[in-house]
Amino acid sequence: MNELNRTLITYSVRNNLLIFLGTAFFAVHTLAYIIYFKLNFPHGDDIDYTLRIAHEYAKTGQFPFSEFISSASSHLTYSLKLISLPNLLWNSFDVVNFYYLQWILMSLTLFFLFLIIKRTSKSLFWVLIPISAFVYCPIFITGYFVFSTLMWLSVSLCISIVVYLVTTKKITPLVSTAAISVAVYSSFFNLIGLMAWLPGIISFLRKDSEQKRAYKKWLIPWIICASIFGIIFLSLAPSIANQSKLDLFFSLDGLSFVVTYLATSYRFGTENIVLSKIIGFITLLLCGYLFYFFWKINKENFQKAYPWLLLVIISIVAGMCIAIGRIDLGYHDGNESFYKTISFFSQIGILVLFSMILLEIKKNARNRMSYVKIGLIILIIVSQMIFLIPSYYAGWVKGDYYFQEKMAYVNCYSLTHGSECLIAPPFHGMEPAFERGQYELEFFNFLAENQLGIFGEMDFNQQNRHDLNEFRGILENNSDIEPGFGKIEKINGKLISEQSIVIEESFVNIEGWILDKNKMSVNSIFLMIDNKPLLKYDDFIYRENIKENSDDISESNSDWNIIFLSGYIEKGCHEITIIGLSNETLVKLEQKIELCRI
Repeated sequence: MNELNRTLITYSVRNNLLIFLGTAFFAVHTLAYIIYFKLNFPHGDDIDYTLRIAHEYAKTGQFPFSEFISSASSHLTYSLKLISLPNLLWNSFDVVNFYYLQWILMSLTLFFLFLIIKRTSKSLFWVLIPISAFVYCPIFITGYFVFSTLMWLSVSLCISIVVYLVTTKKITPLVSTAAISVAVYSSFFNLIGLMAWLPGIISFLRKDSEQKRAYKKWLIPWIICASIFGIIFLSLAPSIANQSKLDLFFSLDGLSFVVTYLATSYRFGTENIVLSKIIGFITLLLCGYLFYFFWKINKENFQKAYPWLLLVIISIVAGMCIAIGRIDLGYHDGNESFYKTISFFSQIGILVLFSMILLEIKKNARNRMSYVKIGLIILIIVSQMIFLIPSYYAGWVKGDYYFQEKMAYVNCYSLTHGSECLIAPPFHGMEPAFERGQYELEFFNFLAENQLGIFGEMDFNQQNRHDLNEFRGILENNSDIEPGFGKIEKINGKLISEQSIVIEESFVNIEGWILDKNKMSVNSIFLMIDNKPLLKYDDFIYRENIKENSDDISESNSDWNIIFLSGYIEKGCHEITIIGLSNETLVKLEQKIELCRI
């Protein structure tokens, strides 16, 4: 007997270790992914959702309450702002921390799913491995937006917590209060955050509950709270009614959107959207079958299956709500990776529920049909894992794509870039940086001026610092600076007619041309601010027939167009000039301009 116990303990320890290692593999993989692609650079919605408020507060010292309560499309992002603002202000507008917070949220979601599995059956612990493959799939965190990702992951976690709490056998005041608090918190992330109220409503309405009276007494306070916060949400986000497309939803397009949404965990590529629809439709059919099975055929296990059925319901209802608001957009047809954090509940539900059926069949397998059923269930589970493989590959591909795209913007905001980097798109498919909105430029100017965010990192502008150090060495070793041919012609598109120029824009664009004393091209130029070098420029433009002192100068790469954020220059007036470098020879324009930044 002792020997048998030792064998069972050894077997259990080995199994638990394998489960832990399998789960840890996906967790470590995604953590490595985040470390590899992290970039301290906010983009697009990140600024609108949270950074605008932090910026206004840091700039004025007054909390911008009106900005805080404003909506973003159909989303109220109050909860997102609450968790992000302190970190932004205390950590110098560093957004890298939020990448790691994303990983923590994924891990917490997996933890609460583990608690539900533990309550369901300890024999199902092995399911944690494929569940972790869904939870940690990197396809969702490949996009631009740090805070949007954080928002959707937070909603996913909140839903998992609420489902765990409201499906406990005994609902105490503490449990109910905790569930309501989490649901309120979820409501103010985005519209889908309201789905956190659905598990409580369904659970407390159930007629077959083992604790019917205990459950029923929490129904009224739950519905009251859900109604109050639902009304608050709808009143503060009025655009929802305008965005609703009920007429399109009740059509084949609506069904197409929902089934595509259900397959967002599987990334087959935009060219294979039909395959996503097929997988999504099969998902819908499987969900329907599982509801029927546990409701009618296997009633004795309905209680154990109930939390997973709840997650499936939430996933489908959320997809229907998204379809109503987004069906007319057309550009993603429900295949947006943001939706993966909610839609994957349907896939996880299918995985766990079929695993429950599998265990039951194995216990009572007596004929060929039982083994056929076992084979079909294994096929479903294995197919789910196989379909995830392209998602992991796509995650790395898209992660690299978006990283390079954001790096192009980072380089443009640095002091090391080529000609017209900020005016012309630095990366294929990107809009010009100086056409992205005045506020965004103002925000990055603020970061540059105060050395915050990426502007405060040692690696940022490192190449420029290296170039300037070399130039200072050349200046120290050359007492003679030859006069050059050329002039500063324009600043911010305006011809220079006076010696003093006032800059009100968020950027400085200085144009001109330069040649050495032999009227030949120079290798590079340095913009001098108060006789101190600010940046190097060597991406000259060809110009024909420059006339200076009645001499024709042809075929010369002499034009330059220096563009940088005005935040790199301190406020006030400064003397600017240009020094050219031709091999080891220094060439200086005699022209001096006073540049004033207000």
